[in-house]
Amino acid sequence: MELKIRGDQQEVIMAFQEGQTVHEILRGNGTYQSAPCGGRGICGKCKIRVLEGELAITEQDRIHLSKEELSKGVRLSCCAYPKGNLTIEMETQEQFLVVTAVDKLADDMVEERNDKEYGFAIDIGTTTIAVELIHRKTGRIVEAAGEVNQQRSYGAEVIARISSCNEGNLEKLSCMVRNQLKEMMLTIWKQCFLSGELEGKLTSIVIAGNTTMCHILMGYSCEQLGVYPFTPVNIKTIHVASQELFGEEIPSCMVTVLPSISTYVGGDIVSGLVACGFHKNRNVSVLLDLGTNGEMAIGNCEHLLVTSAAAGPAFEGGNIMCGIGSVPGAIQAVSLVTQAGENYFKVKTIEDKSPIGICGSGVIETVAELLEAEIIDETGSLDEDYFEDGVLLAKTDCSEIRFTQKDVREIQMAKSAVFSALRLLVRRYGTTMESIDKVYLAGGFGFFVNLEKAIRIGLLPSQWQEKIVQVGNSALQGAVLGVLNEDCITDMERLVACSEELSLVADKEFSEWYMENMFFDSL
Repeated sequence: MELKIRGDQQEVIMAFQEGQTVHEILRGNGTYQSAPCGGRGICGKCKIRVLEGELAITEQDRIHLSKEELSKGVRLSCCAYPKGNLTIEMETQEQFLVVTAVDKLADDMVEERNDKEYGFAIDIGTTTIAVELIHRKTGRIVEAAGEVNQQRSYGAEVIARISSCNEGNLEKLSCMVRNQLKEMMLTIWKQCFLSGELEGKLTSIVIAGNTTMCHILMGYSCEQLGVYPFTPVNIKTIHVASQELFGEEIPSCMVTVLPSISTYVGGDIVSGLVACGFHKNRNVSVLLDLGTNGEMAIGNCEHLLVTSAAAGPAFEGGNIMCGIGSVPGAIQAVSLVTQAGENYFKVKTIEDKSPIGICGSGVIETVAELLEAEIIDETGSLDEDYFEDGVLLAKTDCSEIRFTQKDVREIQMAKSAVFSALRLLVRRYGTTMESIDKVYLAGGFGFFVNLEKAIRIGLLPSQWQEKIVQVGNSALQGAVLGVLNEDCITDMERLVACSEELSLVADKEFSEWYMENMFFDSL
């Protein structure tokens, strides 16, 4: 049987056998489709539309799709089992705004180099991948690119990727990320060099990523990453020839994969620590990178204490009923307005497009506004007027964007995990919230979030309001430093050597604080 995918200017045909879902067919043929839940029918994000043929409406379709969508042939691909030839149209794919590094680094970070040497700095995030081409003599960022990590078709979270690898998909995921990186680098390289715009050679590729992403990149077994005591195969600095990872198309050079501290505090955090100057600072500071995991470190050049809290994907719109990535049309700012005794919401979307969903920063702002209006109480319960159907944020011609009671619970769990871990980390380090010098908030979500509202909902301590620096993609910034100056990689290795991990798995105090911080009145 044949599955046809009809696009704007082309039609792709895939052969399949009965018993496969549409999502499995797409994934098996190398066509990316985001599935934050890993294809379990939970997230409702893998929408397709039937153009020719038939797909039965499933129970999961009825849960996640409106009647109007169902009538137009929209289905969830992970629950759709075609029994004959089928022609579909894929819904607009999930995207995220990818935060890249600074335009140019300080001159004292750059070594004396040949004028024609270039390097790639790469950040492999669980959600997004960022690549930058750097002129190694001047530190200038020549070109940058960012994409959604195509591994999201196997799930949004690190644990989902680990599980998929352990179910026999390691080679597929490894090839997927290598090919994606190769294509991103080739696109930049050809654009800059084959056009005659630049002249030079590639001499270095430096990669930052969490431990799981680096294991998948290298093809290492992930069997022990998800099982206590969470033993990684290799978290030291890795040097490997570019041909071994990316084949002959990428110009021959050495690839450096930056070191990690543990299974759940990876090279992206180590890279960010050097980018933020921890390797030369004696004042005690905090680095917090918020994504599907809340990875954090406290300390200075002499001693670091690190940990990771399982925040889940709520900060990136995951597990939120109308949640979506940072795409044009995603609600990113929310304010509650009351007129004549009636509440309504004023929303701002990315690029001021018509609203299509709500991203992580919008989720935070919605909760903060509902708390201020006492529509959410201290336990996180919505007022009875909104309990069943949720709060209507925006309405379009074909759908409503609502924030539900389940959505509140998702953000409660995420914010409590992060706040409790920070509280415990500070205490175990032997200091206080007030004594922290600076707090570096990293990552795409951390770059765009409204700090005042993040503090209001209990995601961040109020004592840090004047100390927080939103640094963007610190992992990529550290990788850029590694391209420019090899001493920075040595600095990262020194920070790893003076780091200690705080495990939250069986920590009784963390469990107690986690339950306490679920409430909005405990802040």
